[in-house]
Amino acid sequence: MFQIRQIRINRGLWTARAKALPPKALAPIELPLMTIASKSSFVLSHRHLLGIEGLSHAEIVGLLDLSEEFVELNRQVEKKRTSLRGRTQINLFFEVSTRTQSSFELAGKRLGADVMNMSTGSSSMRKGETLIDTAITLNAMHPDILVVRHHASGAVELLASKLDCSVINAGDGAHEHPTQALLDALTIRRNKGRLEGLLVAICGDIMHSRVARSNIILLNAMGARVRVVAPSTLLPSGIERFGARGRARHARRPQRRRHRHDAAAAARAHERLLRAVGFRVLPLLGASTRRSWPTPSPTRW
Repeated sequence: MFQIRQIRINRGLWTARAKALPPKALAPIELPLMTIASKSSFVLSHRHLLGIEGLSHAEIVGLLDLSEEFVELNRQVEKKRTSLRGRTQINLFFEVSTRTQSSFELAGKRLGADVMNMSTGSSSMRKGETLIDTAITLNAMHPDILVVRHHASGAVELLASKLDCSVINAGDGAHEHPTQALLDALTIRRNKGRLEGLLVAICGDIMHSRVARSNIILLNAMGARVRVVAPSTLLPSGIERFGARGRARHARRPQRRRHRHDAAAAARAHERLLRAVGFRVLPLLGASTRRSWPTPSPTRW
């Protein structure tokens, strides 16, 4: 009986103390904890990434959404993932590259792949080995991913047709540079919030720029309007079929006179842009000749 009374007394004391203590205020849940970012489940249906041409609107959006996740991943202390664990990635660059090659190498390692940079300067190609021979040699190594940059348009497509692995085009001649265009689109979307309806001006050497070509195709696929500004000798003919409107500048004409090579003029905003950056064209020798963009021809190899 004494023990039972003692337990009741102790319970009463604990109940009294609990009632006397003020309720502890709970900290509100922060917004980042409430908003759980949904991971993208996008998977590209194509085996290779040879260019922007051929990608649908939904595929481009899927790639950009997937890239958003890796933007946040690269800002964390732990940047490693196991998505490509056990896979072999070979970077084959026939042109000198710093940013692109290091970016692909770093991306492959952060995704868990075994990355090998193949130096073409010290390879058998200096002894006369053809691109087909190189493809056969690489295929015997059974790589999973091959990242290629080549100075000739269509060379990457040729390698893709001879290899059993996935091939990523890191720039081939004046044809395309799809990964750079995707990066540019991601940058624009992160700063502007959208791509559809934007008016984008591309200034410079349009004819020889594979980045300009990929950007024009991608921006048109995403619903943006594209304008290109270049000297007439650096503006390819037939650029309208890519969905871009061009403004050609002739060096020997007065700067204030406008020359239109098609029915529509470039927007006034571009004129203000040109005046703001002090756009000038040095006198060019010879006649003003305009060529069209080269088309990849793997049969040449």
